[in-house]
Amino acid sequence: GLKYTDSDLNKLMMVAALSPRPLALFGGFDQMGICFLAAGAQALIGSTFNVVAGMFVEMYRAFRAGEIERARSLQVKINRFVYEVKKFGNRGYFSVLKIRGMDIGVPRKPGRVLSPGDWKKLEKLVRDFDIR
Repeated sequence: GLKYTDSDLNKLMMVAALSPRPLALFGGFDQMGICFLAAGAQALIGSTFNVVAGMFVEMYRAFRAGEIERARSLQVKINRFVYEVKKFGNRGYFSVLKIRGMDIGVPRKPGRVLSPGDWKKLEKLVRDFDIR
């Protein structure tokens, strides 16, 4: 298998086409999940998947069911979420997990715990995106 994390999907398709035997391909760029699937990846691997797995599973299932417009809409929702969480750096991912009831500790340095104001912003983000 191969995890491919790049935006040049032509290379991903060529790796599969030129491989002497079948190759399991994994897309590794969270914001391009649907693109990787369309290019032939069988699965997806990414850091945000650990935080909001449900959104990715829903998008993946919609894509596999041929509900492309729904899958695309879910990918856009995912991308908006990733954009907002990245504003907080790695501590944003740790904090979202904690908000969802999975306390995995604090990020290593130079990461830090969120301020009370940032914590409230992330709680609102989790509510607004209806993350379960």
